[in-house]
Amino acid sequence: LLMLGSKSGYIEAIASLLCTEGHVYCVESSEEVLRLSRDNLRRTSFGDNVTLVHGNPLTMTGTERLGRFDKVLIPYQVEEPDVYPALRQLNDNGVLFAPIGNDRIQYFTQIIKSNGFYYGNRISTVVFSPLDKNVTFLSQQVQFLELVKSIGKQVKITTNIDAEIANAKQELEARRIQASQDPIRIV
Repeated sequence: LLMLGSKSGYIEAIASLLCTEGHVYCVESSEEVLRLSRDNLRRTSFGDNVTLVHGNPLTMTGTERLGRFDKVLIPYQVEEPDVYPALRQLNDNGVLFAPIGNDRIQYFTQIIKSNGFYYGNRISTVVFSPLDKNVTFLSQQVQFLELVKSIGKQVKITTNIDAEIANAKQELEARRIQASQDPIRIV
């Protein structure tokens, strides 16, 4: 499985649980999110079958050496041309899933490669954040830690997981308050 874009290890952890017989590769352009993902996967022991790659998910830079893939998942809104580099690295009979569209309407789309041809299937309308404007790493951290807590996974940290979630939420709320006091006007 190739994933384009990380969410602090959240999706990689789920993929790791589901992909027990294979390997999960994730390409992330943000070094900050990549470090956070690596740390979260290490602390929770999810990362045994996960490899994080620093590269550009939109151009697939950094993935050429990894070969071809049976499955590709893009967990962010992209426009159709954005998936072409990933389709070029898809094995025959491979499948790509992505929310394809613009900021107003997106379709969760399945694209299957068969005999060198690509067949698309729009599954449903969805709303995802864009790949190049993803949410802050703090909100991703809260989401990841809540997943870890909900499945009862042991975290290799010295602090309490509830305290870590509370601290991340508190810092996130402080940033939201600061942003609301100094708004940006978009005309």
